Amino acid sequence: MRVKTLTPFEEGSFLVYISSVFIIIRSLIRSSRLLTMRSVALYLVVLAACVGANPRRLRREEAIVPLEPAKSGSSSLLELPEPGPIEESELVGEVPVTSKSSETADSLRGTPSTKEELPAAAASQLADDIATDTAAAVRLSTKPKQESAEEATTRTSSSTSSIFEVFPEQDTVEARLHFSFHNVCDESNAPGRSKIYCSGRLLASVNLHHIFPDSKTFVDRPIKVNQTEDEILADFESRFPPSSEIDPDQLRAFVEQHFEPEGHELEKCEVPDWQPSPPAFDRIADAQMREFAHKLNDIWKELCRKISPMVRDEPERFSLLHVPNNFIAPGGRFREFYYWDTYWIVKGLLASGMYETTRGMLENFGSIVERFGFIPNGGRVYYLKRSQPPLLTAMVYEYYEVTRNRTFLAEMLPLLEKEFDFWRENRSVSVDIGSVSHKMFQYRTPANVPRPESYREDASIASNFPSKGRQQQFYKDVGSAAESGWDFSTRWFADHKTLLNIRTTQVVPVDLNAFLCYNLNLMSFFHGELGNTNKERAWLNDFNSFKVSFRDVFYKPEGKGWYDYNLQERQHNTDFFPSIAIPLFTGCYDELSLTQSGDLLDRMAEMGALNLTGGIPTSLASHTQEQWDYPNGWSPLNHMVIEGMRKSGNPRLQQEAFKLAQRWVRSNLHVYNLDHAMWEKYNVVTNEARGGGGEYEVQAGFGWSNGVVLDLMLTYGDRLTAGDEPAAPSAAPSSAALEATTPAPSTPRSTRPNTSSASLSSTVSLLLVATVVASIANW
Repeated sequence: MRVKTLTPFEEGSFLVYISSVFIIIRSLIRSSRLLTMRSVALYLVVLAACVGANPRRLRREEAIVPLEPAKSGSSSLLELPEPGPIEESELVGEVPVTSKSSETADSLRGTPSTKEELPAAAASQLADDIATDTAAAVRLSTKPKQESAEEATTRTSSSTSSIFEVFPEQDTVEARLHFSFHNVCDESNAPGRSKIYCSGRLLASVNLHHIFPDSKTFVDRPIKVNQTEDEILADFESRFPPSSEIDPDQLRAFVEQHFEPEGHELEKCEVPDWQPSPPAFDRIADAQMREFAHKLNDIWKELCRKISPMVRDEPERFSLLHVPNNFIAPGGRFREFYYWDTYWIVKGLLASGMYETTRGMLENFGSIVERFGFIPNGGRVYYLKRSQPPLLTAMVYEYYEVTRNRTFLAEMLPLLEKEFDFWRENRSVSVDIGSVSHKMFQYRTPANVPRPESYREDASIASNFPSKGRQQQFYKDVGSAAESGWDFSTRWFADHKTLLNIRTTQVVPVDLNAFLCYNLNLMSFFHGELGNTNKERAWLNDFNSFKVSFRDVFYKPEGKGWYDYNLQERQHNTDFFPSIAIPLFTGCYDELSLTQSGDLLDRMAEMGALNLTGGIPTSLASHTQEQWDYPNGWSPLNHMVIEGMRKSGNPRLQQEAFKLAQRWVRSNLHVYNLDHAMWEKYNVVTNEARGGGGEYEVQAGFGWSNGVVLDLMLTYGDRLTAGDEPAAPSAAPSSAALEATTPAPSTPRSTRPNTSSASLSSTVSLLLVATVVASIANW
C-alpha cells in the first residue's frame, strides 16, 4: 500500500530523478554551460513528471524516510512506565493426558464419545461449586495426575493516561452501562444484567443441566418485559435453593417463564445502498465467477440486522449491546456484530459498492469505542472482558481510500487513537531479546470465569484441574485465545496436543503485533491527510521504531520467517501457521530482498502448506479436533496470505498469490454449488466440504467468507476462472492495469498498490529512457 512503502512505479520515478541529478553533476564537472542548462531543463521536466503524476507521492516518500529521534521532552506513543509483574496464581506445567481426560476434551469438540451425560445431582452440585468460587467437587472424568507447581510471571504495563487525553471519565461510562464495566464476566457478581449473563448459579445450572444444546442460546435470551434480573434471581433461589437437586424439566420451564427467545431483539433490515448489479462486477471476466459474485451480493440482504429500540431504552433486559445503525452479521448463531469479522465484511461491501452501509458499521464501532474505550469480541455484554484482532483502523483506511471523506476521517481519528491506547495500556508486555527489552503486545484477557457463550464446555474441561487458581488460569487462557480469534488451535497449546494444556498468555503472537504495527503506520498517514504534521511524525517515528522491535522479536533467519515467541520457554514456535505471512499483509518489515521473500515461500512449501487442493490450512496439526487446525482453512487467513504475497514485490510470491486465490475461490464456488450456502470455514484437503471441529456446528452465512471471495474476484477479475480454461476476453481492464493507475474514488479497488510483475519491467523501461535522454543531452 502506498502508505507503507514505495511502489515499483514510484521507485522508477525516483531513479529517473536521481539520473537527472547525475547528468547535472556530470555537466558541471565538464564545465559546459550549455550542457548544464540542457541538463537543468531535463531535470525540471523529469521532476514535474514524477511529482505531477501524483502530488501526494513526494510527501509520502519523504515521510517513509526514517526521521530523527523525537526531541527531548516529547514522548513516544508507545512509551510506557516500567512494567511490573502480573500475578498468575498457581501456574502449572503440562497436564498429563489420560484416556479419560482426553475423552472429556474430545467429546466437547465434536468427537464421538461414549461418556454419559452428567447426572442431575452432580450437575447441581458442580453449578453450586463453580458459582461460589470453590474448587469443583464433582469431576466429569478421572482426575489426572497431580501437576508439578511452576511459577511464571508475565511482565505487563500498568495503565497510563493517553497523551491524547481522550478517555472519558469512568463514572460516565458506568452510568451509561447500568453496571460496572470492570466487573463484567469475572468471579465477582457485578450488579445488573451481568448477574444473569456473566456468572452465577443460574447461568451455571442452565448450562450444566444441558437445557440447551448450545451454551450461547441462554445468554442471548432477553429478559421478559416487566421483569428485573433481581426478581428473576430471587425466584430462582426460592425454587432451586443451593445444594438441592435441580430437575432439568422444571429449570427449563423456569427459563421459558422469564426469558424471551434468542434473537427476539434483532430484526432483519433493508439495505438502502444495495444494488443488484454492482458496476465493479463487470471486471470479472469469467461468466461463472461473475454469476457467483452476484449470488454473494444477494446474501448481504439476508445478513443485514438492526437492533430494536427496546435495547436502547431498556438495556438491563438484554445481553445485546446497542448500536445505532444497521450492520451485517456473520450468520448462523452469530447474530450480533463481531469485531475482526467486520474487516472482511467491509471489503466485500466495498466491492459491492455499499459505501453507506459500510460507513454506518464504522460509526457503530465508533460509538462502541466511545462508550467502552475499545471494541469487544462481539456485540454482547458477556464479551466485554476481551477484544479481537484490532482492525478498526484498517477498516477506516479501506473506506477512506474509496471515498476520500476527510470529514468522516476527522471524526473517527480520536476514536482510533483511543482504541490504540486500550491495547497499549492493557495488553502490552516486555520481551527481552539479549540485552534489549522490547515493548510488544499479547492477547490477554483478565476474565477468570467460564466464557458465558461456551460455559458448559469451559467448566467441564476446567473440572480436570485440582485447584481454583489453576481453573481460573485456564479460563484466562481460553478467553485470551478467543480474543485472538483462533479459538482454538494447537498454536496456543504448550504440548501442541490438547486444550488441557492451553497457555495463550505465555505467547507473544506475530499477528497481533503485525496488526498494531500496521495501525501505527496508518495513524501517521491519517494525520498527514488531515494536516496534523506533528502527530504524523510522532506516529511515524513509533512505526519505524516498532518495526525494528518486531524484527528482533519475531524474525528467525534460520526459519526464514516470523514466528510466535513464548515467554516461558524463551523460544519461538516454529510450527506452521498462516501467521508466518501476516507481516507481509500489514507491511511490518523493512524492504525484503527477493531472496528473503523467496525464502519465506520456500519455507511454506517445505512445511507442506502450499500443496493442498482448497487453500492454506490453519495448521498442519492433524491430530486434534480443534477448528483452527488442519484440515480447516479460514477465509481471513487465506486472504491475508494471498494479499501479503501479492503486495510483496516478489514475482514468485505474486504468482503463488494468484494460484492460492484461484484455489480458494474455486473451492468456495464448488462447495456453494453443492450446499447452496457459504460457510465460516472450509476443508482445504477435500475441496468438497465445509469445515468441522470446534464447540459448535459449522455456521452458514457467512460474512467474511463472502467478503474475501468478492475482494479476490475484483483483484484477479480478468484471470480467475471456474474451470481450467483461461478467462474469456473482457472489455474490463486487467489487474495489472487497475493496480498501476490511480482509480476514481468510486472504484472499490482504490486501495490496491501496484505489485504486478509488469511493474518491474516498467521500472527498467524508465531507467532505459533516462539513459537514452542523458546520452542525447550530452551529445
